[in-house]
Amino acid sequence: MADVGKIGVILKLIDIVNEISVISDYRSTVRKQFFNLSRRLKLLNPLFEEIRDVKEAVPDESFRSLVSLMEALESAKELLRLGSEGSKIYLVWFFGIESEIDAVVDCIWLCYYREDLIDLSSRVY
Repeated sequence: MADVGKIGVILKLIDIVNEISVISDYRSTVRKQFFNLSRRLKLLNPLFEEIRDVKEAVPDESFRSLVSLMEALESAKELLRLGSEGSKIYLVWFFGIESEIDAVVDCIWLCYYREDLIDLSSRVY
């Protein structure tokens, strides 16, 4: 895919995390888990900003992982919104989304670390 599409995905990832950071006031039964998930997702922003600022092209394998992560973050955003608005349906989604995000982030790290294709600063490790 074109670099414009890749930049668009990175910008969308940053926007999703920013939208997630605004969501709060979770139900008391899952407040701790949801705040932890939200906090962990916010920690991805420096990685996305580094990828956005790197001059080298994003490898195709990493781009596919970023697209998968974008889909997982959209699901997480919806989950957190449901938890914030008081719906109980979020209980069904929580653990599936959390493990999906972990798997995709691991894949992204492995793509960059293994191939050493992009020089990310040490602050995102």
